[in-house]
Amino acid sequence: MRMMSVVVVGSLLAAGLAPAADVSFTTQPTVNRDGERTKVSFAVSAPTDVAVYVEDAAGKIVRHLAAGVLGTNAPAPLKAGSLEQSLEWDGKDDDGK
Repeated sequence: MRMMSVVVVGSLLAAGLAPAADVSFTTQPTVNRDGERTKVSFAVSAPTDVAVYVEDAAGKIVRHLAAGVLGTNAPAPLKAGSLEQSLEWDGKDDDGK
């Protein structure tokens, strides 16, 4: 089994969002495996820009799961209108391998 880690990064993106220092996880990121699939869940306190990706043991990004501003118009696969998110990773890299 390859060693992987899932990273959730949040930061201030644009005017109108809460200052980065005011945004925090209300539910810390969790990673749960179910067979070949892995579920990543987390929640934040205010709309913020996030990036969710999987790194290998050397810290190289192997899969980009999602990126965008959480809130009303969050892009898929992020859930619009919610600061609570849940994403699935199928175990593949960005090239589908």
